[in-house]
Amino acid sequence: MTLIEHTFLLHIQSAAVNSYSAWLHLNQKVKMKEKDIVRIQKKIHAFIGGRLNQHEIDELWIEFLKDPNWYDIFETELHLRSIARKYNASYLF
Repeated sequence: MTLIEHTFLLHIQSAAVNSYSAWLHLNQKVKMKEKDIVRIQKKIHAFIGGRLNQHEIDELWIEFLKDPNWYDIFETELHLRSIARKYNASYLF
């Protein structure tokens, strides 16, 4: 494994731990139903992919304002995608 590949994996592991930690905190704090968690995660992915209309975007930002942990998860997803692009690992997303 090259140094670049090793660094890439460390970045991914760190971001995944941060995202999972934020998700755990969110889940324990809010006691959300799994279907609600999945719904918001799907909205985050759709927002990043440019597949939400303005009303859906507004709803997602309301979720971010209700609980900043969702915004942390959103930021983590953006960082992971940025790292993947940097190392040309588009197959990850």
